[in-house]
Amino acid sequence: MTMQHDVSDIKREIGEVRKALARIEDTLDRSLTTSMSREQTVVGSKPAGVSRYLLFAALAPPLLLLVWMIGANWVATPHMDQWDYEGTTLALYAEHRLTLSQLFAQHNESHLALARVIGLLSAPLTGWDMRYEVALTAGCAIFLAVGLNILICRTPSLSRLQVLSAVAVTDFAVLACTQFEVLLFGAYYFIMPSLTLVWALVLTGRPDRPTSATRLLIVYIAASIIATLSYINGIFHWFLLAPLAMASSGGKRAYSPRVIYGGIGFLVVLVYFATFTYPPYHPAPMPMSQLPAQLSFLFVWLGAPFCHIKPGSEIEIANFTSP
Repeated sequence: MTMQHDVSDIKREIGEVRKALARIEDTLDRSLTTSMSREQTVVGSKPAGVSRYLLFAALAPPLLLLVWMIGANWVATPHMDQWDYEGTTLALYAEHRLTLSQLFAQHNESHLALARVIGLLSAPLTGWDMRYEVALTAGCAIFLAVGLNILICRTPSLSRLQVLSAVAVTDFAVLACTQFEVLLFGAYYFIMPSLTLVWALVLTGRPDRPTSATRLLIVYIAASIIATLSYINGIFHWFLLAPLAMASSGGKRAYSPRVIYGGIGFLVVLVYFATFTYPPYHPAPMPMSQLPAQLSFLFVWLGAPFCHIKPGSEIEIANFTSP
């Protein structure tokens, strides 16, 4: 009996050892699978051979050309629209008559609340010198190009040559001197919707770091509100980011950010257009008879990144704004 009891104890201990070894093997397999998955994600998200020096070399030529163009042409005087949405706001504030409704009032098609707030904060420090807003606009354009470069470099399906080509084309397009009207007028609010959209994707789309629902909601809502209060096309944020508003960390609540973000976006758009009025000088719909001429103007504009369009290639502005 004692001998049988000892044999049964040994068998039981051997069984427990086998179970422990199986658990250890299973744990090692899961760890190895997770590690390989993360390694593939990181390697695939950053194409090999594309260094920061090459990216900076692609950015440098259009950046230097842009700085030269701005330094040779910028002035401190406000342009026509700035006398209205910024100048009027500053005058009302100086007279202690500025109200919240005036701060968020519609200007042409847009509610330029962000531009008014920045004007109120910067004017006492800069003397309302437009060159500071020109510098801010140039900075927004540069950060937009950098954000697009990051998204391009995170695309695993692109080869090194394709990445460099896409980066070079993007840099020259975003920093093209044909944007002189936006840059020299200090119209940074034109760039703000694109800038906030791109950096919202950059901040929430890191391949080596899952995005929580809270972080995604904070970034998306903040970016969309800034874009909406910058220019009217910023309202498209709510439609473009809504399908992407899902936490990458997974789980049962992965879809809850989409519902929350979509609901807030619906309310924002509803409030935005609740008091919308059609601007009296808004361009009329383009007649089909002018389509070839306007397309020709567009192609000439796109093909002249280094200088202003020559007078012989222009079309009268009246064709675009006539009622």
